[in-house]
Amino acid sequence: MNKSNNKNVNSNGVLKSSKFDLKENSIGVIHIGVGNFHRSHQAVYFNNILKNNNVDLKQGRAVVIDDHTVEVGGDRLTTENILIAVGGAPYIPHFEGSNYAISSNDIFDLKSFPKNILIVGGGYIACEFSSIFNGLGSNVTQFYRGTSILRGFDQEITDHVKNSMVDRGVN
Repeated sequence: MNKSNNKNVNSNGVLKSSKFDLKENSIGVIHIGVGNFHRSHQAVYFNNILKNNNVDLKQGRAVVIDDHTVEVGGDRLTTENILIAVGGAPYIPHFEGSNYAISSNDIFDLKSFPKNILIVGGGYIACEFSSIFNGLGSNVTQFYRGTSILRGFDQEITDHVKNSMVDRGVN
């Protein structure tokens, strides 16, 4: 990573402040829409953050032309730095009973509050929803592969989050 003289970035190129002006830092941001993202509640929140920071939202297939140029939908965009956030889409595999499964995108559209809920996954979104539903009174079981939740995070933080969730009743 390139070193920066920017006051908001440390010597390792890591952002020091969570609030900064994207134009001041000369970062070109292009978000490419994936799946049903733009119909979700998260999209409204995300798009407002972009608009409030004077970021142009470009949708389409992107091709990086060189270190400072990207082409999206036939438009060539040039900037000092390029950040491409491709997003992701939840995937529900087909199995017996999969018609009862919902994704994190669909969870906001529940017609009734679940007494019991199984959250599949060990990432931060799964942990957030497990904690939210547990706090609101659902009996929550979180199922994940691997030895621990939040794989790739600091072990001390992971252990604290796991122990806190178990202490509060998440199975």
